[in-house]
Order: sequence, then C-alpha cells, then structure tokens
Amino acid sequence: RHNLGVANTVIFKRATLFGVDPATLEMVDANSDYGPLKIPKVLVELQKALLAVRGLDVEGIFSVKGNDRRMHEIEEQLTAETFPEKEDYSTYDPHDVASTIKAWFGRLPTPVLSKLDDDDLAMCAIDEEECIEVPGLLPEPEHSIFIWLLELLFEVCKNSKVNEMESHAIGRAWAPFLLDRPQDNVRRALLEQQAK
Repeated sequence: RHNLGVANTVIFKRATLFGVDPATLEMVDANSDYGPLKIPKVLVELQKALLAVRGLDVEGIFSVKGNDRRMHEIEEQLTAETFPEKEDYSTYDPHDVASTIKAWFGRLPTPVLSKLDDDDLAMCAIDEEECIEVPGLLPEPEHSIFIWLLELLFEVCKNSKVNEMESHAIGRAWAPFLLDRPQDNVRRALLEQQAK
C-alpha cells in the first residue's frame, strides 16, 4: 500500500450543455416582464451575444441557418466556459449565435411544449387568445424557459421592419424546435397552418 500524500480527486466536467434536461444545468436569474425567471446560464450567455452582435437587426434572424462549424465552436466554447472568445463578441456572426440558440432547444430530450396537452396546443391554432394561457400550463423550468424565449422573440418581432421576421416567420422558424416528434399531429397541423 502506497500513501502518496495526495488526495485522489476526480473532477467531473459537464460533457455538454446541449441535449440534456435543462433542470440539470446551472440556472441564473433573468429579468422578465412576468417577474423573475430562472434560466439556464447557457441561454443567457447566447442572448447576450445575440444582442451584442446586433442580431435583432439582421435580416432573417432565426430563419437563416448559421454555419455548422461555427455553431459547433460556439457550443464547445460554452461548454468549456470560454465564450465569448477573448471576451469579444464581434467575431461571432448573428446567424451562428441565433442558430445555436435554436439548436439548444432542438436538442432538448423533451421539447419545451411537449409537456402540454395536445388539445391545449390545438386550441392555439384555432384561437390566439387561448395561447395566452399556455405558458402557465408548463412546469418549471420549461415555464421560465418558454417565457424567456417568448420575450426574446417578441423583441425580434418588434424589429420586423428591419429583420423581416414577423410573427408568422418566427412561428415557422421555431415550431419544429419546440414541439414533439415530427409524427405528432399537433406539430403537423401547426406547420400546415403556417405554410398557408
């Protein structure tokens, strides 16, 4: 038996911030018109980057796909806690940052809106007033994450004269990342409705 006088320490590093249950991620406080929210830090960092590169002013933001290589680099930097590189956001393309946000949502093990009843979602396609109730039906952390996303997308929509992202374009860009499986009838109905 050898005693080296050194404590055996195992350091666990998170393999990724993407594709995991959001409840397992580090949460930070985010200000909201709806009150305080607890949001995964990764989303707050990406939002900060999107605003810093004036992403809300970019035509087709959240609609135009980013560069896969750059998106992968952003994901790696976020996981390694080196984002933004050299504390400089100017090296990031707005579409790469926006697409990384969508990728985070798209790779969730359970899409944010999948915790809702199909009937509740279907009512949104029929009556927009019903949609006001949807966030309140979600459990945490999905509730806070969805409110955070709605507020971000509202800011995008407010700037639609510049970025050409009106509500229908935002819905078309985001529905596949928020709803359940492609074979889900509600998802198909919403996508068909947006295609009209």
